[in-house]
Amino acid sequence: MVLYPLSGSSIAISLPAGGVVYLVAIYLVRAISREEWRLARDGLLSRLRPGPAA
Repeated sequence: MVLYPLSGSSIAISLPAGGVVYLVAIYLVRAISREEWRLARDGLLSRLRPGPAA
């Protein structure tokens, strides 16, 4: 229902909006524990940080 108003919009708008809605819903229903959130955040941040040259 949240994304229905965006049904006529570009995928570049509706896809990120859908992702945000999905993550918020997961958080609100507590489908993922705090530890799992921390692991996911740390894993994502480690991929975004520049590492040593190989």
